[in-house]
Amino acid sequence: MSAVQLMTKFDRDPFADTPDFDAYIPRTATESTLVGLEMALRDGARVVCLDGPAGSGKTLLLRVLEERIAGDFASVRVPYPKLDPDEFCLWALSALGRAGRGDTAPEQEFARRVARRAASGERPLVLMIDDTDLLPIATLHALLRLQRSTGDAMQLVLARTGARHTDELAQAGVAPVTVELEGAMDRAEMEHYVRARL
Repeated sequence: MSAVQLMTKFDRDPFADTPDFDAYIPRTATESTLVGLEMALRDGARVVCLDGPAGSGKTLLLRVLEERIAGDFASVRVPYPKLDPDEFCLWALSALGRAGRGDTAPEQEFARRVARRAASGERPLVLMIDDTDLLPIATLHALLRLQRSTGDAMQLVLARTGARHTDELAQAGVAPVTVELEGAMDRAEMEHYVRARL
C-alpha cells in the first residue's frame, strides 16, 4: 500500500514531516542514538554531533532528547541556524528570555548571560542546532568561541546529514563526540510504526 493510499484510507499521513514529540515511535536504532547522545552530554562532551541522512528523524530525536534531559539541563533548540553570528546570538538571548543590550556585542552578551546562569547555579545549557549543514562557518566559529569561553556551562549538539564542518571543528581543536543515527526500518518496524502513527 502506498503512502497516498494510506492517506486516503486513514485521512492521515504516517510519514508526515513532524517534529512533534508525541509522534516519536521508539525503535532500536533511535533509542540507541538517544542513549548515545544523552550519555555524551552527561559525560561532559562539549560538542556532540548527531549524524544521519536527510529525513531520518534527527529533528524529532532532538525534541525527544530535549524532553529526556529536561530535569538536568536547560536546552534551546535552534530549528533554523542560517544566521550570522550576531543574529544567532540575539536569537539565543531572546530564547533565554533576555534581549541583547544595544551597548554590548551580541556574542559578548550571550557569553555573559551563560556565565551568569552558571554562577547562579542554573542547569547547564545545551544548544541543540538542527540542520547544522546550513550553519554559516562564521557562526560555527562564534559558537565554538562561546563554548570555549563558557566551559561546562554550555554544550552544543549539532544535527547534520554527514561530516559537514568536520574540517572547521578539527582546525578549532574540537574533537566532537559523534553519534550516528543508523539502521533503516525493517518490515516489522515499518508495520509497527505505521500502526502506531495511525
